Amino acid sequence: MTYRISVIGIDGAGKSTVISKTIAKLSNEYKILKTGRPIYIEEAGKRTYFYEKTTKKIDAIHQYFDNTKFKPGISFANGLNVFIQPTLESKMITYHNPDITIASRDMTICPATYLTFYHPNSKKLTQAQRLNLFNRFRRMGYPNLITYLDINPKEAVKRIDSRIEQEQLLNKATNRNKWKHLHETEDKLKEIKKHYENALEYLIKEGEKIKIIDANQSLENVIDEFAQTIIENMKSFKKINY
Repeated sequence: MTYRISVIGIDGAGKSTVISKTIAKLSNEYKILKTGRPIYIEEAGKRTYFYEKTTKKIDAIHQYFDNTKFKPGISFANGLNVFIQPTLESKMITYHNPDITIASRDMTICPATYLTFYHPNSKKLTQAQRLNLFNRFRRMGYPNLITYLDINPKEAVKRIDSRIEQEQLLNKATNRNKWKHLHETEDKLKEIKKHYENALEYLIKEGEKIKIIDANQSLENVIDEFAQTIIENMKSFKKINY
């Protein structure tokens, strides 16, 4: 049985970097599956990627519509990801039986949050209605732990711009290149942050386990706090399930 974690937060919170470095830190002790885009398994320091063509195609579609600023197209790309990712996650868990599964976004909370930007009429729905709409696509319900990286939107935009600039300057190919999304401005991220926090408030009342980490602090501190949270939760998880 795998211990499932999703990591959420506005763009620029450092989700991908924190997840990657935390997995590298813990992979000598645990076999860890990372889902989302990209998908990989790391064990004993060895990282193996899966479904690379699929995830790159989704990114390419998303980037194309972001560049054209065509909101219905962006929604299509997001919807495609929401539909595909739970299926891929389920298959990977079944076939590879990881100790821990970490998702770089939550396929209920994140689409329900970004829906408010790309489809403003969705704000007429209650928080519960938006979450329940996307939760229908999940195969295993909410994860054991939802981790929210809380960051100031102004700092988030600085980080986004810095990463894009570095990739262009160094002509650096990464597993997932960064480009500017339509919603990645300080004002828009403030609004998205508010909806994230409303979702978390609702989920806490529903009994879901939430960990909030201050992502404005140093990267090393965020990684240490996330890694320690996983270690502590794995101890109790093993006692219950093994």
